[in-house]
Amino acid sequence: MIGIVVITHGPLAHGLVTSLKFFSGDTSQLTHVILQDEDSPDDFLKHLKDAVSQVDTNEGIVILSDILGGTPSNQALMFSMNRADVRVVSGVNLMMLIEAVLSRAVVHDLDDFVNKIIQSGKDSILDLTKQFSQSQSDEIDDIDSLI
Repeated sequence: MIGIVVITHGPLAHGLVTSLKFFSGDTSQLTHVILQDEDSPDDFLKHLKDAVSQVDTNEGIVILSDILGGTPSNQALMFSMNRADVRVVSGVNLMMLIEAVLSRAVVHDLDDFVNKIIQSGKDSILDLTKQFSQSQSDEIDDIDSLI
């Protein structure tokens, strides 16, 4: 199974993993690393390497980062340069994480897996007010039918 590491500035990674448990009880081969104020880039890299070793079963690792160009994503990218089985994806959101956990049992190709979770993350970003306004003119009575 593909291992997943969520990395963020501050406690967002912990919150995402905790929220994931509402949707999926399976958090095996999933961990998170938080960049603390007092952490140097080298400190963070050490924590990241430890986290990757916890979830690595030689089937690939996906590191989900919060911000492109931040210390977590930069350190993960440098780490991934020496590992053909590691992918780093920025812009993590809860839907991406849910998709990742649910899909890794059936999608085993690392590139396909990454593409699937990126698309899921993009698809979950909508202007719901605008979507609802347009649908309301079509006399939609059930809000669940909007999604």
